[in-house]
Amino acid sequence: MTQLAGFPYFQVQFDKEGRVFDRKEVDAVLDGIGAGGITDLVFVSHGWKNDIADATKLYEELISNVRASLEAGAGGGLTGRKLGFVGVFWPSKKYTPIELQPGGGASVGGQVTSDMLKKELDALKPLSDAADPDTLIARAKSLVGELEDRKSAQDEFVKVVLELLDDDLDDPEVDLETPKALHEEPGREIIDRLSRPDVGNVAGTGGGAAGFGDFLSGIKGGAMNFLNMTTYWKMKKRAGLVGERGLHGVLKELKSRHSNLSVHLVGHSFGGRLVAAAARGPDGEPAVPVKSMSLLQAAFSHNGFATKFDGKRDGYFRSVVSGHSVSGPIIITHTVNDKAVGTAYPLASRINRDDAAGLGDKDDPFGGIGRNGAQHTAEAVAGELKARGEKYTFQAGKLHNLKADKFIADHGDVRNPAVANAIVNVIAAV
Repeated sequence: MTQLAGFPYFQVQFDKEGRVFDRKEVDAVLDGIGAGGITDLVFVSHGWKNDIADATKLYEELISNVRASLEAGAGGGLTGRKLGFVGVFWPSKKYTPIELQPGGGASVGGQVTSDMLKKELDALKPLSDAADPDTLIARAKSLVGELEDRKSAQDEFVKVVLELLDDDLDDPEVDLETPKALHEEPGREIIDRLSRPDVGNVAGTGGGAAGFGDFLSGIKGGAMNFLNMTTYWKMKKRAGLVGERGLHGVLKELKSRHSNLSVHLVGHSFGGRLVAAAARGPDGEPAVPVKSMSLLQAAFSHNGFATKFDGKRDGYFRSVVSGHSVSGPIIITHTVNDKAVGTAYPLASRINRDDAAGLGDKDDPFGGIGRNGAQHTAEAVAGELKARGEKYTFQAGKLHNLKADKFIADHGDVRNPAVANAIVNVIAAV
């Protein structure tokens, strides 16, 4: 057991199949709870495109701000309670080349080059579970130079990329959100819709998206948008797998040994989906009791907790609410400033020919929870993220949508004092 900002701190790593990577790490958590006198254990999960160094920095800064909030008296200082933290690490590949990062100078004059596309295709190899990814990547690269001249090359390009990554689009929750057009329409139609100059200007996102690179026009720009979108769903599926198989199993073992321990879950980006999946658990298995959950710019559907959001189906995580898997409050930060979540889901609407006036907003069937908060959910209540030192009145069984425009500048801005203050207050509420 180590210390981080004065708290007992552990880490647990999972592989891409959701298996514990090193059993000794889990044993350290199980043994350290009693030794450290921990009453409340907080699991924190990073999101998409984080390597271990990035995730560690996130945890260090966020947990240090939690310490500062406690010292400032937030949550009454959690008198008589002792927090411990577990950093969750899972293989969310940081694959996007630097020139495609927001602000990284993706192109000159709004054009994606063939070399950029080929480099992006090479970077997909560690994400693929296909039997022979090298052959598929080579075939896709051979088509890059023909994309602007042959519609059939666009068709085959989309087909090959889906074969490379499509195994992870076959997922119950992702299926509620993935456009049918990915499977039902020619690739030329998909690339055409993603190549239009206004594709980035949806839901007030201003033409760019953190985590998606710059949204560029033209056929090659459409192909790049397609690559980023499919890998987005790939990582989304993986986050759910790690949550349902991996973290859920650890929580189950933890509670069987330390039944009086209060467990809290915190997830950023796809880490939000990971912790929600852990709270839900696999189909047919009982949930593990969790006291509170904090979803920080979470990257899954804003209908995830909904009842009959389309008149027929509940959200994939509805049972977390209806089954009281989380006995205390759930907090959800959301903001229009989150261009990653705010643009990813509107892309799905664009592919599906949904020309709603507010692509990406609360009325978009493909809207994201980190952009809009929980929608079509009776238990959801509106609120705002507050500055450090300000108090909240969080209620058990409620999902508190915290509008965060004033404090969260972009998708990754979740380690600041205001966010830490909200986490302390939701833990103190149970």
